[in-house]
Amino acid sequence: MKTRSKQDQLLDEAESMIRLGGFHAFSFRDIAREVNLKSASVHYHFPTKEDLGAAVMKRYGARALAVLETVFEKHPTDWEANVREFADLFTSALERDGKLCLCGMLAAEYAMLPTAVVVELNDFAEKNLRWLEEVLLKGAWTEDKTEARHGAHLVFSTLEGAMMISLSSGKRTILSEVIALMIVCLRSRQELAKKPVAS
Repeated sequence: MKTRSKQDQLLDEAESMIRLGGFHAFSFRDIAREVNLKSASVHYHFPTKEDLGAAVMKRYGARALAVLETVFEKHPTDWEANVREFADLFTSALERDGKLCLCGMLAAEYAMLPTAVVVELNDFAEKNLRWLEEVLLKGAWTEDKTEARHGAHLVFSTLEGAMMISLSSGKRTILSEVIALMIVCLRSRQELAKKPVAS
């Protein structure tokens, strides 16, 4: 079994703490204690908390997008299968550790985030939206790029919001119920677009 580097351990702890309480809810001292290092050693790897937060978001994004590329390779022309697997990422995160996804937690404190973290967060969100847009276009949900972008917004925002409500209400089933309804709405929109316009 491969031993995690100290840098990876720091990133893991920072990601967990951000997902639990937000970017401003922990200090370098908190992370150092969890990894059994001195606070100065954390600064050696990440000079500032902004550097640490940006690195956490960048790594999280790369990991998530690698998963999405694998998903798309399995279902290149099936928008529903891709959207369901995208939604499963939210469901599994909620069921596995009962925390918001990193993107959702950071977005909630967007106005107070340092610039480098905002840059990585925006980049991650945009890449997710482009992936969803491509899924909807290649899966023939629509042929219109603007409509596909609207559909991507619907999926991403619905999942982020439903995850927050599931956690805040203590009812984990809300997320799965919303996902089921979201799929129905997307199917209905697709069917409506196929109907000929009455003259």
